[in-house]
Amino acid sequence: MNREIHELEKQLGLAERADSYTNYDPLYIGNTQEGREGYWSDLKKKAASGYKSPDLIWMIKETKGGICAPRFGYGDCQVLLLLHKDCYDILGCAPVESGTLEHLFNGSEGPGKLPRADRYVKAAYEMMTFSNDYAVRLQTLSECGNYRDYYVYAVPGNFQFSDVETGMDERLKKFIADFQRKYKKQ
Repeated sequence: MNREIHELEKQLGLAERADSYTNYDPLYIGNTQEGREGYWSDLKKKAASGYKSPDLIWMIKETKGGICAPRFGYGDCQVLLLLHKDCYDILGCAPVESGTLEHLFNGSEGPGKLPRADRYVKAAYEMMTFSNDYAVRLQTLSECGNYRDYYVYAVPGNFQFSDVETGMDERLKKFIADFQRKYKKQ
């Protein structure tokens, strides 16, 4: 089964993965843990239908600090846009704010450039290992295949988690529509 899974992953353009993966997108908020057999079945369906990840994916970023960090899923969050490298003007977008930990460790390919999503996710979780007083949770609202094909854009401001999760934040929807008009390649 693992060899078939790896062939399907290759067909779907996913990076080489370990035999422990159980989801197409481990950060997808709608995942149900089905184990390797469920993952294999999901990959077969995606490959048969020619599934492609969306060109723009919303990601919720929650950070908590303190010895007893509060539960995730309530209160403020940041919204990150994952932009497919072939569909958006990556060089025209503003980078992650300088001076933040994400800016320092984001793995971007140079000053003033957006970080690649795979490097950003890795850096976010590595930061937790360097601090006993910091926790982060990242969740995508649509399935994202290969994070190496996406770049991270931080939407300015904070948002209510429940409004973002349900797609009800009008300010965010307007921002994204304006963003797509400005930066989406023709």
